[in-house]
Amino acid sequence: MCTREHKTVCPAGSKAGGYVTPFSQTLKRLEAFVAEHPGVEMKMAAKLVEHHYGGRDPAFTFRVNVEKLIKKGVIKTIRAEERAGHLCLFSVHPDPKVVASAGPGSAAGKAEGSEDGSSAADSLRD
Repeated sequence: MCTREHKTVCPAGSKAGGYVTPFSQTLKRLEAFVAEHPGVEMKMAAKLVEHHYGGRDPAFTFRVNVEKLIKKGVIKTIRAEERAGHLCLFSVHPDPKVVASAGPGSAAGKAEGSEDGSSAADSLRD
């Protein structure tokens, strides 16, 4: 099935081509979500970001793999930091373009932050 990303990954007639993979789509959505919600707990991101991970517990598989890929340096745009016993995610280079690239209907827009001065991660709890 062709998605919008498949149609726009590279210019028509390009020799280099390009790849749209389930992982690249998950990463794009995760980057946008973290940019919108800095400090979000990994556990919450696993629940709210649409991802390609499966198995008996897809959210657990997401958390384990994303944490490993951040530590290995495969995911360079997100850093993980332990805070009050929770693994929290932050953009390495906050970029509003990353948020816009997630597109309409993406998981990045599922949760809203609060205006009372609390962090985005606080607004997602409960």
